Amino acid sequence: MSPCNWAYVTYQHRGPTWPPYWDEVDAVKLDGSMMVERIAKLHTKRTDYLTESHAVPSPDGNRVLWASDWEAASGRPIFTLVAQRIAAEKKTE
Repeated sequence: MSPCNWAYVTYQHRGPTWPPYWDEVDAVKLDGSMMVERIAKLHTKRTDYLTESHAVPSPDGNRVLWASDWEAASGRPIFTLVAQRIAAEKKTE
């Protein structure tokens, strides 16, 4: 899975009009197929810039890293989390 074919996004907005991806880190395929791969829950309250989750893929695209305060009211401590992606596409050659 090349990370160049995907956009890695986080949805932190907690408003009632933001479903279905609220509080998630997702990968969105950039080929126009509108395919979305749900990777993990963020578990962040976003109390300040340091607790904002910004998804970052590994060079091979198999893992995604982001920051989270794990919903602590104070926004601290801040954790670095990693999720393993599961192959969503099959190659036919």
